[in-house]
Amino acid sequence: MTAPQTLRIVLFAVLVLAINAGLTRAYFHAETPSSWTLATDAQLRARESFDLEWLILGDSHAKCGIEPRLLPNAFNLSTLGSHYYHSYYRLKHFLEQEGGSAAFVVLPMDTHSVAWQRKRMEDGAYWSQYIDYPQMAWRTGDFAGYARQYLTDYWLPYAGHGDRIVEAGLGWSDTTTRFPLLDGHIQMPGDWSSTPHAERIALTEQRCAFIHDDYTLPDPVTLRYLRDTLALCAAHGIRVVMVRFPLTEEAWEVIHEHMELDQLDALYDELFAPYPDLVRIDLGHALGERLALFNDPDHLNEEGAQVFTRMLLERLDEAGLIARGNAS
Repeated sequence: MTAPQTLRIVLFAVLVLAINAGLTRAYFHAETPSSWTLATDAQLRARESFDLEWLILGDSHAKCGIEPRLLPNAFNLSTLGSHYYHSYYRLKHFLEQEGGSAAFVVLPMDTHSVAWQRKRMEDGAYWSQYIDYPQMAWRTGDFAGYARQYLTDYWLPYAGHGDRIVEAGLGWSDTTTRFPLLDGHIQMPGDWSSTPHAERIALTEQRCAFIHDDYTLPDPVTLRYLRDTLALCAAHGIRVVMVRFPLTEEAWEVIHEHMELDQLDALYDELFAPYPDLVRIDLGHALGERLALFNDPDHLNEEGAQVFTRMLLERLDEAGLIARGNAS
């Protein structure tokens, strides 16, 4: 190969990388204002300090359910559709790469928390910043699947989103999240009590089957990531608070048809045994009859989040973890 040919190849490669970098930057610029996940990171990075008292992790139950402004020096870093492996990698990056700290970490211990839900890998471009894809591939045995996902999430995050980039460039795209996002908490506006009974039951059955991954649980990889998260917190001197979030009683009826909750709680007993300082708070049935506090069968609306967070504060006070006078 001649020197001019080599130069042309190098210049072409540089051009391709430059175009890819430009499209990636344009994608994140277009998506960040309207994406709850990306906007959450932006709100975290806008803080003056990453030294937190309370860090909330988990999925949409935590994101909609806990109002961080009612807790002292708190931030809700939970993300939609996330799971224990998401929480582990995000927490690890926060502590070890971003220089963050927290006295307490809140994690969910819901009935669906021990499912795998690999199909719920949402916002891949966001997670490509944090997830260790080779480790995920090794633990799951899905080497081809995670190789494809890494290629798409890390190198081609804009694939299939050209319309969003164009809309942002023309000023047509949304510039805010669909519902307000404050300190990482989504303020949901819905009222589940206004939904007709037959429709509620049908949607509840669909929703429960989805979040429990058709009830194929517990999953060993998921349990390993929970163990890793607990160990990571212990290594950094962080106390863990495991919370079961409220569901409607209609949702609980569906879940009881498919799951033995005593077995699930026994599993949690085993997982938590090495950590005597860990606190468990079960508020799963606390609001189940008050449908007006829910947005849907398993997400609280903003009024419900306010009520639930104050109930959580009472439990934290009883456990000696917080003085009510120190809450916001």
